[in-house]
Amino acid sequence: MPSTIPNMSSLDEAIASARTLLSQAQGPAHTLAEDLCMRVNAQSDRSLLPHVLRTFFDGVDDASLIATLALLHAKGRSGQTRYRRVSMELALNSQLFRELAYERIEDLHAIALAVDLPQVSVLFLSSPHDPRGPLAEESGPENPYLEISLGRRKAAARNTRFTNANRDTLDRLLRDRNPAVVSLLLQNGRIVEADVVRMAAQRPANPKCLQCIADHPRWAQRYAVRKALACNPRTPHPVAERLMRTLMRQDLRFIAGTSNLSERVRIEAQQALDESSGSPQKRKKPAAILRGRLFSELEKP
Repeated sequence: MPSTIPNMSSLDEAIASARTLLSQAQGPAHTLAEDLCMRVNAQSDRSLLPHVLRTFFDGVDDASLIATLALLHAKGRSGQTRYRRVSMELALNSQLFRELAYERIEDLHAIALAVDLPQVSVLFLSSPHDPRGPLAEESGPENPYLEISLGRRKAAARNTRFTNANRDTLDRLLRDRNPAVVSLLLQNGRIVEADVVRMAAQRPANPKCLQCIADHPRWAQRYAVRKALACNPRTPHPVAERLMRTLMRQDLRFIAGTSNLSERVRIEAQQALDESSGSPQKRKKPAAILRGRLFSELEKP
């Protein structure tokens, strides 16, 4: 990896540097993007990828990170599979962005917006806050289907001896709206993909519980789980927007036309759908399109 560059002394300087990097056809951002792409695709053990990404984040300054993420997004959108994998890993490892210093997250988000890269800025919006506020049903019991104390529900969620005889208890736990219970269930070896899909699709749902599912290193890999999260109106907007880049076109079309989802999420789905379509020329000759072009040209329709 190229040598670490010190952080910019001011936000204005970082924004100016990001603009310069994005305007260079074959500059440092391209070298960084290629380096990260090689590291991610060479790693066969997916559990080690968070460390690879974290090391990369710590090794570059803010402007270089923004330019690199933007370039990865553009190349992935053009149809290059190995870059698409990196973009997907960034979307599925969103917790890594929340581990950055709060001041750096603020600066990175501001830089991405200043250089007109909303598709990158969304990576730094990780708060589960929902401007619509809680649903009325969420003021009731956390689990109306299993009215026992939180401690007993947590103990039951840890139970790995579920059988047909006590499957009813597990089914009731899947409807729990306490993040601590959901987190324990996700670690339970008896839970299968269909169970997690039910949890991700639950309505009404606690956004914090849906965030737990989206952050889980195992279950977030499952396509059906990501789709259920993206289609749930209570999934935090930043989570839903990141997941859009990992969905298939037919599901993006469904989300874009679903009236019970927020306009913001529907717009993001339509944008992801448009990006995945591209023009016939882009689909046939992605390498020729990227070679020797300024980055600003990559984002033009």
